[in-house]
Amino acid sequence: TVSRAQLHLVFADGKWRVRTTSQVTVDGKPVGSDGALLKGGSALVIGDVRMTFYEPDGFLQRLQAPAGRPASVAASLPPRSPTR
Repeated sequence: TVSRAQLHLVFADGKWRVRTTSQVTVDGKPVGSDGALLKGGSALVIGDVRMTFYEPDGFLQRLQAPAGRPASVAASLPPRSPTR
């Protein structure tokens, strides 16, 4: 798991940055004391945890994409019904 004490996402001036007190890499490069700029698809690694950063634009399309189908295909499909 990753705690908020280890990883902070900051949105300022229209850009997302990650700041950390732990050893984190973004797209294979260590995050320095100034943090690192994130873009859609950035790969973050902290210990054994691997994450992909997605910007809010298009996020719901990726979320609704059935497994194994690209988001462009999912965009043409009707939205999934919410489950409870």
